Amino acid sequence: MSEKITFKELVEKISKNTQLSEQRTDSFIHELVGIIESGLEKGEKITISGFGKFELRFMEERKGRNPQTGDEITIPAQNKVVFKPYKALREHVNLPFKNLQPQILDSPDKQEKESDHTAPVAAALSTVSATQSKKTKDDPAEAEESIEDLVRERPSPVKGKIPNQSVPPKPVPEKVLIEQSSDQKKEQPKKLPPPAASPKEPDRAVQESGRFHWSYAAASILILLAVFLILFLIFSRQETTTQTEPEIAGQTPLEQIEQPAPLSPAPSAVADEPETPAVEEESAEAEPAADHREYSIQAGESLWSIAEQTYGDPYLWPLIYGENRDQLSNPNQISSGNSLLIPEIGDPENLSENEAVSVARGYLSVYDWVRANQPESARYYLWAAGSYSPEELERVSDRVDQQDLTFATQR
Repeated sequence: MSEKITFKELVEKISKNTQLSEQRTDSFIHELVGIIESGLEKGEKITISGFGKFELRFMEERKGRNPQTGDEITIPAQNKVVFKPYKALREHVNLPFKNLQPQILDSPDKQEKESDHTAPVAAALSTVSATQSKKTKDDPAEAEESIEDLVRERPSPVKGKIPNQSVPPKPVPEKVLIEQSSDQKKEQPKKLPPPAASPKEPDRAVQESGRFHWSYAAASILILLAVFLILFLIFSRQETTTQTEPEIAGQTPLEQIEQPAPLSPAPSAVADEPETPAVEEESAEAEPAADHREYSIQAGESLWSIAEQTYGDPYLWPLIYGENRDQLSNPNQISSGNSLLIPEIGDPENLSENEAVSVARGYLSVYDWVRANQPESARYYLWAAGSYSPEELERVSDRVDQQDLTFATQR
């Protein structure tokens, strides 16, 4: 984790993995970071599905020390960006360290006590070694005999003769051991007294001013979003490729729509209006060929959570909004106790052509509402609609904002 990465290197890595230009990758990263920063400035919690949650945590003023000089400093009160990753992302990052086991180390107090006990013994051994080396220099023969005596005892070759006795090492005076022990205690570093606690100043002004170092926040957000951006862009690109390929299952409903039933039994009406079948065909295509079921809204739910519970993919929530647009004035606000029509889809992970078109039209409905109420964020919903169905985006190109359309067509 000590390896650092510059913003340019981050853009190059994401661009290489997603096969997008560096300019578009750079723009996407800045837009995403801008959305997160604007939400944090408003005091909101930013949640990215499958990645994690960003929030601000107020840190009070506290005492500290400069890591370079060791001088005592005062760390001012400030807001801190806190990131909580999703469980799946956390487990994926920690997967290489899954099999590591903790190793219990001796505490510093225990190591200090052991060093106090072993220090006198080590000093005594060093004194004996110095004595033996001195004897070796003075008399090599006597030193050799002394060394052999230390190894084993030799029996006397003549009875009654006193065998040679080994020369015991000179005992170290107790005074020397006591002095060495006292010197070691003196060498122990003195514990610094704890810094004097200064009276707390009121931090209400700091909280109200909302001071925030955005340079640190931007750096933290960029590093944490690296993995998410790669996965998100790859997923979007694969999804666009899948939707552009023709599917046999998606072509079957179109063949049925080409033969609409006449609205009036009188053949003269059909003859008088030859263009009526084309209009009926277009209206039939506008309605999703899917079944519906009724869903009762519970307290605390949103379209996002309902889509995640129903389809397993919260990004399909505009499909529900598009089917209930007549009774929902705001897609961000739904009332508990009311009922919604939930369209049935076959496989949320592999949408058919008609299902993808229905999701795209739902995003276009959200785009119309956001454009009227939050125009600065509308282009992202137009971009999402085009990712599900480029044909639908081209069909409404004449009634959307051209700057939003330019952003949505950059793929």
